[in-house]
Amino acid sequence: MSSTKVFLKSSDGATFEVDESVALLSETIKNMIEDVCVGEAIPLPNVTSKILPKVIEYCKKHVTDNRSSKKKTTINGEGDEKGKEVLPEDVDDEDDEKQKAEVEELKKWETEYMNIDQQVLYDLMLAANYLNIKGLLDLTVEKTASMIRGKTPEQIREIFNIKNDFTPEEETQIRKENEWAFQ
Repeated sequence: MSSTKVFLKSSDGATFEVDESVALLSETIKNMIEDVCVGEAIPLPNVTSKILPKVIEYCKKHVTDNRSSKKKTTINGEGDEKGKEVLPEDVDDEDDEKQKAEVEELKKWETEYMNIDQQVLYDLMLAANYLNIKGLLDLTVEKTASMIRGKTPEQIREIFNIKNDFTPEEETQIRKENEWAFQ
C-alpha cells in the first residue's frame, strides 16, 4: 500500500517529496494541503532548503515512532489523584517495559538530533514555529533554555553574541529594580 506523496518547496526553490503522513505533523502544512490542489508543491517561504530536511527528519521519526498505539489515560475518578497517568488495564508489564524502552530510545534520538550548532538551532526553531510543529518547537526551546539556564546576563550575551546596549547607569538601575533575579 503506497501512501500519498506531498511536495514541499523551500524558500530557495528546492522541492522535497514526503509522505503525506509525515507532512501532516505540521499544522501549517495540514491547512495548506486542505487549501491547495493535490499534486502542487506547497510553498514554504519561511523555511530554507538547509533546514527543511532537518524538519522532515524529525517528522519522519515521530511518524514511524508511533507511540500512540498504547496511549496513557488520565484518571479523574474518586480516590485517584487528578491528572495521574496510568496505563490501560489490558496492558501487561511486558508492554509497559517495551513502551518505556521506546520512550528512552526516542529521548536518546532527540538528544543526538539536537546536537547542532547555534545558527541551525535558531533556524530550526523559526521553522518549527512557522510550520506549527509543537513537539519540534518544544524541543528547540528546551535546548535553548538549557543553554542559558544558570548563566549570568553577561554569559548569555556571550553565548548568543548579543551586544549590551545598556549604559552603565541603565544596567545599574535594572539590576536594582530586579535584584531578585541576580541572587
